[in-house]
Amino acid sequence: MLCLARAIAQKHKILAIDEATSAIDQETDNLVQKQLKKHFTDSTVLIAAHRLSTLIDCDRILILDDGKLQEY
Repeated sequence: MLCLARAIAQKHKILAIDEATSAIDQETDNLVQKQLKKHFTDSTVLIAAHRLSTLIDCDRILILDDGKLQEY
């Protein structure tokens, strides 16, 4: 959460997030996703995630299996 707050404060144009919400409950995950949408509308956000709810509003989704592209 601290890293997300720093990224918001610094207004990065590219943000890479790797399982940022994996250790929090669904309600808190929803709050984080809302903040990402709000603060990074003009940014490229790369998200590594397993929860479908995290990816539902993404423009593009890559599905990897064993490091190989399975779907785009």
